Amino acid sequence: MNPLKAQYERFPYPPIYPLALPKRGQGRSLSYEYGLQLAGKTEGAEHPRLLIAGCGTLEPLLVAEYHPKAVEIVAVDLSQRSLRQAKIRYWFAHVAPSRFSLVPRRRFGPVTFVENDLREFRDIAGFDYIIASNVLHHVEDPAGLLQHLSSLLRPDGLFRMVTYPKSSRTWMRRTSAFLKANGITAATPRLRKRAFQLIRSLPANDPRRLTFESQPETRTAAGIVDAFLHVQENPLGPLEWAHACKDARLELVAETQNETSRSDFLDEVVPELKHLNAWIKLQILDDLLELCSNPVLWLRKTSHPSKSVAVPEFSTNLVGAAGASIDVRQEFKTNLKRISILLEGTGIDVQTLFDRFKNEVGPRVSPEDEEIELPGLAMTDYSFDELMRSNKIL
Repeated sequence: MNPLKAQYERFPYPPIYPLALPKRGQGRSLSYEYGLQLAGKTEGAEHPRLLIAGCGTLEPLLVAEYHPKAVEIVAVDLSQRSLRQAKIRYWFAHVAPSRFSLVPRRRFGPVTFVENDLREFRDIAGFDYIIASNVLHHVEDPAGLLQHLSSLLRPDGLFRMVTYPKSSRTWMRRTSAFLKANGITAATPRLRKRAFQLIRSLPANDPRRLTFESQPETRTAAGIVDAFLHVQENPLGPLEWAHACKDARLELVAETQNETSRSDFLDEVVPELKHLNAWIKLQILDDLLELCSNPVLWLRKTSHPSKSVAVPEFSTNLVGAAGASIDVRQEFKTNLKRISILLEGTGIDVQTLFDRFKNEVGPRVSPEDEEIELPGLAMTDYSFDELMRSNKIL
């Protein structure tokens, strides 16, 4: 069996009880109408056709809630077990309207469930709107899958993509490497207990321990597998996504991730960089480890290629090189060198940028209590001079 399929057959995701129904408004951010507003469009398809790429156990119902006029919602996943749970939830929302969290007897859009690998999925009719949440970074060729999915999108259609950042996940990768090096796998008996025991053998202020203990996914074994033990994690950096979107004829029109992880957050901290392209701003934030939430990118299908954005010559090997065997300071130095190239001609140097974030943004804090700092997770917790004196660039 395909290792990716095998993982999700054993650990359907998200790991939510099949009869649990969503909270009020939970699916609003997935709506086609919301996307049209973000794209500055006054009208779109009256009866849109939607694709949920890698739908998991929850998104089909969330999307169906907010698209009662859809002609069809196609929900594709390679996991039979995940689809089964999604079908149960969708059915239960229909038969138990009094328990549903929104308006009783609300009409849902029609969902067609399809078990298939997205790379092999074909469709002739096309879609007005495609949703791909935390899917593209779980294949060997994310750019290729983006281009394939874009080929299914109708002209001027919308594409909502959620993806992992690349550089900003360094402590997630290092924590993953630590777990795996000490024998923790998806097949480990009493996985959650064993993983916590191992993590708590680290000093209380070790960044890997802080990363693991502050991660909400550690509440379940399925969450630990998805976040730290996944069989395939291959995120692209923002400028790599810029090239992939250009090739797929997709134009970035909006971002809806956490405000402090959006490209315009860089404008707030360093107003002198407002003129930069959004992709370049995202790359700078990622290399500073400041993309603290997964980018939520809204894209529009265009009839012509979008403007190209140059990628620094040595930017593509970072994820492959980062890991337990590479000193984190060497990795950070590589990031800073890449940023310095992106800042050329702006009048701002990389140390000025570093100092602004150090003074105005500061350290990471616990997602559950902002009074609790998590030292060592932010690049600016380290000395700029010491980072730049590291032995080599990756």
